[in-house]
Amino acid sequence: MELQKLIIDENEHIYLDDVEIPNVKQYILKSSAAGTELTLTIYVTTN
Repeated sequence: MELQKLIIDENEHIYLDDVEIPNVKQYILKSSAAGTELTLTIYVTTN
């Protein structure tokens, strides 16, 4: 898996490779010696 650039700003907006991920309800960021894991819950619309 290719590494990604992740930014969480002071307003908790989340950007992945400089693109904002919209409609984030909550997130969990875990870091360990093995790596970092980001879990997102987002709102989506389906038809």
